[in-house]
Amino acid sequence: MLRAWRRLLSWLPHAAAFVSSAAGAQPIALTLDAIEHPAFSARQISLQLNSLSGGSADLDIGRLAAAGRVLTHVRLHCGEFRWSPQRVECRHGELHPAGVAALPMEFVYAPPQRRLELSLGDRDIATLAALLPELATWHPGGRVTASIKLDAAHADVVVQLHEAAFADSAGKIAAEKIAVTLEATLQRQGRAWNWQAKLDWPQGEAYFAPLYRKGGMHLVAAGRYAPELLKVERAELNIDDIGTLNGSLQWQPDSGKLRAANIDSGSLDLATLVPQFVQPFIDLQAGKKLQVSGKARIGLTLDDNGIARADIDIDDAGIAAGDASLNGIQTKIPWRRETATQASIRFAGGNFGNLPLGAVDLSLAMHGFDFSLPRAEIPLLDGMILFEDFHAVRNADKWQWKLAGALYPISMPLLTKALGLPQMDGILSASIPNIHYANETLELEGALIVSVFDGYLSATDLKVFAPFGPMPRVHADIEARHLDLGMLTHTSSF
Repeated sequence: MLRAWRRLLSWLPHAAAFVSSAAGAQPIALTLDAIEHPAFSARQISLQLNSLSGGSADLDIGRLAAAGRVLTHVRLHCGEFRWSPQRVECRHGELHPAGVAALPMEFVYAPPQRRLELSLGDRDIATLAALLPELATWHPGGRVTASIKLDAAHADVVVQLHEAAFADSAGKIAAEKIAVTLEATLQRQGRAWNWQAKLDWPQGEAYFAPLYRKGGMHLVAAGRYAPELLKVERAELNIDDIGTLNGSLQWQPDSGKLRAANIDSGSLDLATLVPQFVQPFIDLQAGKKLQVSGKARIGLTLDDNGIARADIDIDDAGIAAGDASLNGIQTKIPWRRETATQASIRFAGGNFGNLPLGAVDLSLAMHGFDFSLPRAEIPLLDGMILFEDFHAVRNADKWQWKLAGALYPISMPLLTKALGLPQMDGILSASIPNIHYANETLELEGALIVSVFDGYLSATDLKVFAPFGPMPRVHADIEARHLDLGMLTHTSSF
């Protein structure tokens, strides 16, 4: 629509010399049946001027079509209007589209340079929604001001929102008390536009189900727009209290398809990041609340086939969920879809309930969606939990994995003390044969042997159906042999 106004004004100065010589200071009325242009069409046009050198003016357009939209009975009133071959000015103006409250507007048009400067004064955003049906579906509120400077090959845009609010009909996206300033510069190059933009979002609350964010954000970006492809060649997003993300992307407007994206972060504060951007998804599954500390750096690359790269570097982090925790976490995970890589995962210690866990150092081999871990040792009291030959792979979007392990002897007196139970004698150990998971079933190959009280428990044909679902089911044959019940009962009376 702005281009339409610029084109519409372009014919006025060519008639200025003729009209001014004939009219002097008398009121002037001009009428046109139609103006046709590839960018717009206008019909039933009339312009009334008190004077070329000053005074008010009124422009009426019966029908204006531009950018795929049709407006009828559009009226522009200029409280002060000046017209010369070099400059056309409308000051203290008001735009009156039919059925819409007046929009404060001023413009200056320089015909020799074909340059238009236009400003929209402070106005209720709902007024714009009456003109743009796309905005109306978001139930917008608040105030907006805007200014635009453009010519045939260049445009500068500034938009400010004050106490803005919006919400979709489904209630999944909403915001309120938003303050935003957008500054953008565009430069035409052939069919495309090179652009730069800066967005300051110092305050406000936003909800994108299930995420909620209160606070400021600041974005600086540059790229190129053509009808077939939008490129963000570089962007930096600073999220207050969390950190900075740098990236790029390519997006096809017609199909709405993301063709490529690349994101790398600076140092991110996990104590703020996890509650705002991770915990809401855990809450959807009724998971436990996480308490996290430390710093992290992340990286992600997407292409037509999905995720091509993921990097996760964690520095001296801690995490607690319920009565379990890990501390001193250090990771370097450089995952690649097409290349074999090695991940390093360490933690200094932790606990599982009242049971203390010692330091762990893991080396995970990765090749796309194929993961293997030859050996993992987790110190527990005076013994150790051992996992061996872990292997996981994703086939046809379904995961399969297997492992074996053992529980090295643990003192029963130490174990019962840590668990707050009456003291029991002896040791506890276990042998874990191959366990594999496929088709939502966890299955034990062979016998699980638990040595305790100078005897043992044997579990065979062990299967857990839907182990990660809301109602897992267990089947097993369990046999107990040679248990010395005196080790269990000598501290208790029955």
